[in-house]
Amino acid sequence: HMPELNAVGDLVLTNPAAMEALADPARLELLDDLRRAGPSTALGLAARLRSGQSALEVDLRELEAHGLVTQDDERRWQAAGKGLVFEIPEDPEGQAAARRLSNTMLLRYGTGATVRPTCSAIRQASRIP
Repeated sequence: HMPELNAVGDLVLTNPAAMEALADPARLELLDDLRRAGPSTALGLAARLRSGQSALEVDLRELEAHGLVTQDDERRWQAAGKGLVFEIPEDPEGQAAARRLSNTMLLRYGTGATVRPTCSAIRQASRIP
């Protein structure tokens, strides 16, 4: 199930598999780069991120499978939203995925994260062990 965009253009993640995909630090960096720098080919991304193109393409396909990035007719990749928000699901598997994504984001952004948790995420967070 693909993420929706909220009123300000952020992806709203509710699918644990999408959260797991972004919990990988390299994929989160990739999405961040596309959000900041704009559309790019895999070759351009590989050069900017100093990453191998084949590994990067695997990550791009994984992000695409979850609706987090898209590719245009000129083979340029772009972020599907301006930012992202996620809610902590009710089920244990979803809670674990949200926790992993949250930890990855905390390591990447520190306490000044640009992630805006929704009210229900804050309510749910208090129930996570």
